[in-house]
Amino acid sequence: EAVRSEGPYCDVTVNSGPLQIAFSASDTTTFPPVVHLVAEGSMIAEAGVRAGDWLVAFRMPKESSMSWTGAWTSAQVQQWIRSVDKALARPVVVRFRRRDGAERSLAFQQGDSAGLDLQADAGQSPPIA
Repeated sequence: EAVRSEGPYCDVTVNSGPLQIAFSASDTTTFPPVVHLVAEGSMIAEAGVRAGDWLVAFRMPKESSMSWTGAWTSAQVQQWIRSVDKALARPVVVRFRRRDGAERSLAFQQGDSAGLDLQADAGQSPPIA
């Protein structure tokens, strides 16, 4: 199955040829990586992926699980795409999160308290208030 969609997520398996998608090579500060351009008529475009969607994960040939891109910038993803296309590493599965209008963002100034505590142990259950 070349395209699999579930809710706002879409997995596209590219078996041959270039990925035909671009991210801003100069964006070194924004994450998760935001799609900048999708080639018209490409498999990724046919799957419904558009500029503004997010690349959230990928799976390379011979890998059994997805690798997450949430901490990658658009510039890092653009570099990854160049290397994957150059190596002709196929099949590659790319997972996108479609922007559906329900997203909200918050901005905090340095020194402002968000009222959130970070948990150091990922295996520990969060406290229940």
